[in-house]
Parts: sequence; structure tokens; C-alpha cells
Amino acid sequence: MLILWEQILKRATATKTIPLSDDFLFRQVADATNATPGHSNGCLTYVCKEQGMAFTGDTLLIRGCGRTDFQEGSPTTLFESVHSNIFSLPVEFKLYSV
Repeated sequence: MLILWEQILKRATATKTIPLSDDFLFRQVADATNATPGHSNGCLTYVCKEQGMAFTGDTLLIRGCGRTDFQEGSPTTLFESVHSNIFSLPVEFKLYSV
């Protein structure tokens, strides 16, 4: 049975929403969420301040960044997000992408 992505996305709902710049509990560690739109409007980077690490998702990849030609992506917004919300982290932070 073939299910189109459009059908899946129409039925997709969040079980919990996290306000931007709010702290939340992630595996017993207080973390922060940074908005990093550009690949898509909803991209977030999860920052673990105490452990010195951040999870960038599709915003920043190992050899590049997320595509900007779909899902309301924008190269300019992505550039600004990466520079202001990821590259601004302390130099000793480890970054984890998908």
C-alpha cells in the first residue's frame, strides 16, 4: 500500500509544542531551544548547555546544510539562523546533526 507524503503530513500533529527560547526537560537535562529556520520554518536546534553540545537536526548537516527549495525554506534565513544561533555557541560546543 502506497501512502503519499502529502497524506501523512496532513494527518501529522504535534503531541507537545515547545515555545521558542523556552527551556524544557530532555532526558533529565535542562536544555534550550533555538529557532533555526531556513531549511523549513519550524527547524529548531536543541542546546545542552551543561554538556556543551547542540543537536541541529536538518539545519546544519555534516557536509552542508538542509535544502532551502521546499517547505518555505530560504537561503538567506538559513544563513542568518546558522550564524546567529549555531555559530554563536561557544567554540568548545560539539554539534550533532542528522
